[in-house]
Amino acid sequence: MEMSEKLFVGFGLAFIILSVIGKVVFFDSQLEVGPLTYSILYITFFVIGLHCNVKVPSWTWLILSIGIIATMGWMWLAVWLITAIPLAVYLRIKKKNGTIVIRNVLILVSVAVFVVLLICKFIPLLYPGLRFKPLAVLYLISGYATALAVSITPSPYLVAYGMILGIVSTFRSIIALIFLACIYRRKYISWKTIFIAIVAVLIISLARGLNLHDIILRPAFTYQVYERLYEIGMPFGKLFILPEPIPGYKVAALYGSKTRYTYTIFGEAVADFGVFGLFEAFVLGILVRTLRRLAWAHSFVLAVLTLSIELGLDAPKLAVIFLFGFITGNNIYNTFKLPLVKLRVSGSQNEHNESSRQH
Repeated sequence: MEMSEKLFVGFGLAFIILSVIGKVVFFDSQLEVGPLTYSILYITFFVIGLHCNVKVPSWTWLILSIGIIATMGWMWLAVWLITAIPLAVYLRIKKKNGTIVIRNVLILVSVAVFVVLLICKFIPLLYPGLRFKPLAVLYLISGYATALAVSITPSPYLVAYGMILGIVSTFRSIIALIFLACIYRRKYISWKTIFIAIVAVLIISLARGLNLHDIILRPAFTYQVYERLYEIGMPFGKLFILPEPIPGYKVAALYGSKTRYTYTIFGEAVADFGVFGLFEAFVLGILVRTLRRLAWAHSFVLAVLTLSIELGLDAPKLAVIFLFGFITGNNIYNTFKLPLVKLRVSGSQNEHNESSRQH
């Protein structure tokens, strides 16, 4: 297991420990054994997947990506087939040169979205209420695009731009995502970058009126949301999260809120698949092991998964993550080769050998 993967597992276990402590100390709530066991097993199955030397055909990841996005409906599936799948095929064929092109496109899209939002005066830093509007998701999309660009080419300028994006949007998750992508990609990070990241997070926290007590309470509250989803999903799942483009609203509605709630990486698995959600962790472990061959994809996926420990996974994230497994494949032309073709060739060779012996 690589150091970056150990770091992800450490983040997961640390979140569980802090959440349990926060729940018991601050919320004075009784600890529930079922959800706690499930969350620990989720991390365990992920580690088992990392160590499982199973060779998964690359087209399997493509099917999983399409299947996950299909849960959102035919319109989303059509868009996915028209946009994301061709891009994945292009990246798989072109490899290094294609990656540079995609990086430039990601930067262009991110900056364009950011500029448009500024022109429209959609600035959560100045108007905090805008953060909970659906349009604020564009900031997150821009942040994810920037983080992927950082994974491809770690650059201090991209990191600085990501910090500005995070401050203006008041989404600490954007800063965390770019910060994690930088760590996982470079294997190290300068103290200067760490200092800038801490300052940016403090600015956002102050702008949102949060204090240290609120920051400590958040993991505990999110963990309690996960416990609610555990009740909904067990034993066999209800497909509660994946069909929603922005599941946070649906989760918040359980509590009568109109904002977005985070629900943990375990929450999505148990709400959608129940006990079978542990197999999702196992598959993600295999995927991360597969992505070791492509450093930038490995670092970005780990960054997204790390952030999702608290935020939770959704269909778009999972679909993109699985596409990276397809991109990592060696040869696009061998992806859909069927064993039947080999059997025919073998059969023809046998007939030729038999004919030679008769002559």
